[in-house]
Amino acid sequence: MRFYLLGPIEIRNGHTVSKSTDSLNWKLLVTLLLEPNHALSINYLSTALWNDDPPTTARQQVQNIASELRRRLSRLGIEGIICRTGDSYRVTSSTQSFDLMEFQNLVHQARISSKDNHYGTALSRIRSALDLWRGAALSGVSGYFFEREAQRLEEFRLSSTEEMMALELTMGNHEHAVCELRKLLNAHPSRQRLAALLMLALHLTGRSVDALDVFMDLRNHMINHLGLGPDTAIKDLHQAILRADTSASPRHVDPPYALWRRLTALA
Repeated sequence: MRFYLLGPIEIRNGHTVSKSTDSLNWKLLVTLLLEPNHALSINYLSTALWNDDPPTTARQQVQNIASELRRRLSRLGIEGIICRTGDSYRVTSSTQSFDLMEFQNLVHQARISSKDNHYGTALSRIRSALDLWRGAALSGVSGYFFEREAQRLEEFRLSSTEEMMALELTMGNHEHAVCELRKLLNAHPSRQRLAALLMLALHLTGRSVDALDVFMDLRNHMINHLGLGPDTAIKDLHQAILRADTSASPRHVDPPYALWRRLTALA
């Protein structure tokens, strides 16, 4: 048995695959899976299911939906994972049976490895984590609650991707990082961490002039679209690259992962 939320929502149990519909049964299951092994109140579940405007019969309806969900899971050979305690429900799940939990666990392990300066192990783990994504998270259910949660998960994915790129630089994969970071920055032109990582990648490959151009493009985009300029950390990187001889080694700039730790406050 395995639950999938990092892409089209589905359940796989052996050779049986059940794909989500935009029904209340699936919405309840997804809401519970977003907080695995945590009890969620009926009031919380009602807000998720009915977009902050639950009906007066919400309590009874949630109970009925939970009962029907148990029956549907049973037909898939899945028993005993939906538990009720008082006015709350929870789903019991493990890292092995749920892609989101596995993703979170791998990213956590990667960060521990990074802190211990085991950058190769960290890079391998964070790559494995990002490989779990099959598309846009929570595809198959609609509503404000699920759109907000999908945005939260996408932010987690993007920040993890940025961290992977910092590790790629630390491991010396500079040219690969330049290629990937250009694509990412094109998709997210206001993302300062991506711009900073691309600037560093270009500088590390001897293209400091291009790195300075990235900063100016970011600055112009932010002023024109957001009405504000870049933050101090990326300005400091810009100045460090300006001070360095473009034909020299990048020793004037912090090492990649040390720089990453300074950049984590950037948007």
